[in-house]
Amino acid sequence: MCREGSVEGRLIDHRWYVSEESLDAFLLKVSERKAIWHRSLSEELKIDFQRAANLRPAPRSTAKCPHCGRAMPRISAVRAT
Repeated sequence: MCREGSVEGRLIDHRWYVSEESLDAFLLKVSERKAIWHRSLSEELKIDFQRAANLRPAPRSTAKCPHCGRAMPRISAVRAT
């Protein structure tokens, strides 16, 4: 990070010595970018969820027995071969 200029520091005897203020500023900048990214991702996921909810078919109404009023079982059509 020091070589690319993200953080201020000096190389002395094969060790990097970094300015504490520079490191704090860098970490704050990174955490702000991360928070922005998380918020945008959250908004995208909310939009995707809403789109998916709109694509779901409406729930089918259950047929009721005209005599007793209980729900009748669903019978799926089976094609004879």
